[in-house]
Amino acid sequence: MLITRSNPDLIKNQVSKNEIKLFLLSQEKLDGFENIRDIDSLLSVVKEFSLNNPDSLIFLDGVHYLLTRFSFKEFINMIYCVIEIVSLQNSIFILYLDPDLLDEKQLAVVRHELQPLPSQRLDDIVIGEELFDMLLYIFTCNKNNSLVSIKSLLKRFSIVYRTASKRVRILEDSGLIVIKKYGKSKALFATEKGNRLLSRRKTV
Repeated sequence: MLITRSNPDLIKNQVSKNEIKLFLLSQEKLDGFENIRDIDSLLSVVKEFSLNNPDSLIFLDGVHYLLTRFSFKEFINMIYCVIEIVSLQNSIFILYLDPDLLDEKQLAVVRHELQPLPSQRLDDIVIGEELFDMLLYIFTCNKNNSLVSIKSLLKRFSIVYRTASKRVRILEDSGLIVIKKYGKSKALFATEKGNRLLSRRKTV
């Protein structure tokens, strides 16, 4: 099932209606397409589809439409309901979301409910200045063939071990760095994904 705001003619050329149930997020009904006007309609459509199609995949695109027409509270409550519905039917729910649409607190709530896909794409990577500076430092040291340990981060950024360890864990969980063992010591290395994030940031 695909719920989207994409161009109908483009979708028609790329999607077979025999394989995918298609809905447009739109106030107006377009020829040959079913539309969803609001959050209540979306929930109703998802529930009916899930009950009739267990073990299915539901993809929600065009989230900007929902976030601009409804409150974040209404949006996240809809996500909670959708997750409960699809989990009971052993289905998969995928949400495409531009993180720039939300503030940090809202994004954290969404991330807590939905697990990011294990992808090399950078669209869903959002890190603060402290994490970016640490990633850049690790990358620079790697480039100069200097090993970076958590202890070296304490002196470089004037932080305590607990703070450094937490930031390292976030970078590692995001796939931006890896930790390798060298005897009894551990060294930090920026990944290709981390390098690409740094490169993208430099060009903005």
